[in-house]
Amino acid sequence: MNVPQLLQDIATKLTHAEAPRPSGQLSGHAGGLVFEGLAHKELVSHAPGRAFRHYEALNAALSDFVATGKKPESATFGEPALDYLVSRSKSATEKWKPSNPFEEKQNDTAESILFSDGELKFESPEVTLIDIKSQNASKPSQPPNIISANKLSQAAKLVLESGAEPKFDIYYLGVRFFPTERNGVKILKADEWCVVDLFKIAPTELYINWAAALQIQFHPFDVKQNYQRSKRDWFRDFLEHCYSKSLASRIAKQQKRLDEVLAILHKY
Repeated sequence: MNVPQLLQDIATKLTHAEAPRPSGQLSGHAGGLVFEGLAHKELVSHAPGRAFRHYEALNAALSDFVATGKKPESATFGEPALDYLVSRSKSATEKWKPSNPFEEKQNDTAESILFSDGELKFESPEVTLIDIKSQNASKPSQPPNIISANKLSQAAKLVLESGAEPKFDIYYLGVRFFPTERNGVKILKADEWCVVDLFKIAPTELYINWAAALQIQFHPFDVKQNYQRSKRDWFRDFLEHCYSKSLASRIAKQQKRLDEVLAILHKY
């Protein structure tokens, strides 16, 4: 399954794609929602029976699982790190049933999930998590939230404990769009797309924004794709060169602030 080429084909096809402009401001996640739908539609077209929305993939896998007479809360979604990244809470899963399926959540790790085998789903030889990250090209903008550094650090722990190379990948489709009009109708038009493999970004280049709930942030068009080691190595490097250093810096700043407060209390 040549996922990079598939995503590049989709990116090429959607270059200059147009969609109705949603109401309200185009800041944050809102402006990219229309392009998420377009990208997923293309993904389903290219990989029928193997491409699902995140919540749809969980529902499909759980439907297969409970059909064998087992309880939904005992289900796992692939290897431990992948299961951690895609699963919902234990309480939510306990309440799951075909008549009460999961619905879309904004904090899901992925917009779409692509399986190399639609029957095996999360047990497929290859599982790809795909998310769409948008940027309004008409004005400067803060880099979007990519994924929680805490979430990624827990996944890294599970990968390293397993001793095996992960079977899953995480890709981002970046889209730059600008608002315009056609025949008096307000629309959004894609200016360009890019394909980013998370595991080809050197972990030393990643930025964790502690003021944004420890989100890793970057514009997909601005990152380099030059990391050449294994995915297992990537997770270890992420813990060592990105997460732990950022955490140590944060702790040092908090300790300094604590010392200042204690000094004031001691003095007065």
